[in-house]
Amino acid sequence: MTTFARCSRKGTVLIVVLVLVLLMSVAAYGFLLAMQTENIAAGASGDRLVAEQSAFSGIESFSAMLEMPRIRRRELGDVTDNPALFGGVPLDDSLDAADEDAPRFIVTPPGSATDPQVPLRFGAVDESTKLHLSKLVEWDQARPDSGRQALLRLPGMTPDVADAILDWVDADSQPRFEGAEADAYAGLGTPVRPRNGRPFDLEELRLVRGVDQMRPFDITADVTSDRELPSDDGWRSWSQYLTVYSAERNESRDGLPRIFLNHPQLDALHQQLLERLPVAWANFIVLYRQYGSSKSTGQTSTSDQITIDFTRSVVRRIESPLDLIDVVLSVPHQGRTVSVVSPWSSEPLMMQSQLPQLLDQVCVTAATVVEGRVNINLAPREVLLAVPGLDESLAERIIAARSMGSENNADRDHPTWLLAEGLVDLATMRQLLPHINAGGDVFRAEFWGSAGQHAPVYRCEAVIAATEQVARQVYFRELTGTKHWQSELSPGP
Repeated sequence: MTTFARCSRKGTVLIVVLVLVLLMSVAAYGFLLAMQTENIAAGASGDRLVAEQSAFSGIESFSAMLEMPRIRRRELGDVTDNPALFGGVPLDDSLDAADEDAPRFIVTPPGSATDPQVPLRFGAVDESTKLHLSKLVEWDQARPDSGRQALLRLPGMTPDVADAILDWVDADSQPRFEGAEADAYAGLGTPVRPRNGRPFDLEELRLVRGVDQMRPFDITADVTSDRELPSDDGWRSWSQYLTVYSAERNESRDGLPRIFLNHPQLDALHQQLLERLPVAWANFIVLYRQYGSSKSTGQTSTSDQITIDFTRSVVRRIESPLDLIDVVLSVPHQGRTVSVVSPWSSEPLMMQSQLPQLLDQVCVTAATVVEGRVNINLAPREVLLAVPGLDESLAERIIAARSMGSENNADRDHPTWLLAEGLVDLATMRQLLPHINAGGDVFRAEFWGSAGQHAPVYRCEAVIAATEQVARQVYFRELTGTKHWQSELSPGP
C-alpha cells in the first residue's frame, strides 16, 4: 500500500470523528434547549399556580372579613373600597411590601378592573344594591305589574322579555301577556323547561326567550355609580341591576341576633329586651303587645313605673318597629287606668338618637336571614325606582343626600335615616322599611392573583354569602383578559 493511500485513510477517520462530535454537540444543544423550554414552561406553570392560589387567598381573606360583625368591618375600613386590605396585598408578611416578586392579590368590583375609564376601587359590590328576581315576583303579586315595570327600567329591556323573565321565575305555568312558559320552549332544538322558581345564577337568564346572550354579563361600568346611564349605543349589563343572591344576617351591628318582637312568650321576650334595652323600652313593648294603642285618658305614667302582668294574653302583633312611635297605651295601674306614652317620638332629634338603637336590636321576623331587601345607601337609580312606594322624586332626594355623606357613615347604618333626615314621613317609612336596608352580607367581586410584577395574572369572579356563621362561595367563574390592570398587581414605588 502506498504512502498516499495510508494518509487518505487517516484523514477519513478524522472527518468521521469530527462529524460524530458535531452530531453529539447538536444533540447536546437540542437537549439543553429542550430542558430550557421545559424549565420555562415549569416556571410559567408554577407562576400560574401561585397566581391562582393568590387569588383564592383573596377570596378567603374577603370571606373572613364578611363573617365579622358590621361594626368590626367598619373599623377595618369595610369591604366596598378598602385599598389597605384589598389593593395588592402580599401573601408573605416576612417579605418586603415593595418586593416586586412577592405573590399578592387584589379585589375589585366586577368589570371595573378591565375598563380604563372606571375609577380605581379596591373592594366588592353589595348584591343588595340590585333587584332580587324572586322579590320582583313577590312585588308583582302584591301590586300587579310592579315587577314588570321594574324590569322595564333596565337598559335594553323590552316588555316581552320582561314578561318572559317573570314567567321563568314565578311558580305558576300560566304565561303572562307577552311571556313564555313551557309550550314556548318545547319546539326548540334543545327543549328546556322554565325554572318556575329561583334561578341558580343570573347566567340562567340566557335560556329565557328573547334574552340577548351577551346582555346578562357584559359588564362595562361600576354598579355603585350615580352617574347618568350611557346612551342607547352604550352597553350596560343586567348583572349590575339583577341578582339571585342578595341577603343579610338578621343581627345587630355587633353581631348579636336581633330580638323577635312577636315572640309568643312575653316573659321571655321581656327578659331578652332587658339585656339590651332600657327598662322603659322593654316594658312598653310588652305592654303594647298586651293592650295595643289607644287615646290618652288624661292621667299619664311612664312604662318603667308599670308592673307587667305576664299572664295577660297578647292582643296585638307588631308589624313594624315603627308601629311603636308616637303611640299611647291605656293600661290599668294601681286601681285606675293611666295613659302610657311611647318612649319613641317622631321628633327629629329623638329619632336620630333612639330609632337606630331600637332597629339595631329588634325585628318583626323570626328568620335568621332576610333576603332581597335593597340597599338604599348604594343602589343605582333604576333599582331605587323599583322599590314599592319609592317614586322618582324620592329617588332623586336619596341620591342627592348620599352625595353629601360618607359611604361608611355610622348614622346611616339603618334605612330609617330617610326618616331621621326628613326625606320621608312616618307613613312612607313604614311602607318602605320591609323592602330596604342599609347594607347586605352577600358580595360579588373579581379576585386577581399574581406571583410578581412580571408574572402571569389569574383572575376570577365570585359571590361570597356571609349569611351563616361560615361564609360560603355561592358563585364562581374564571375570567380572562388583564389589559392595563396587570401593573396594578405590582407593588407601588
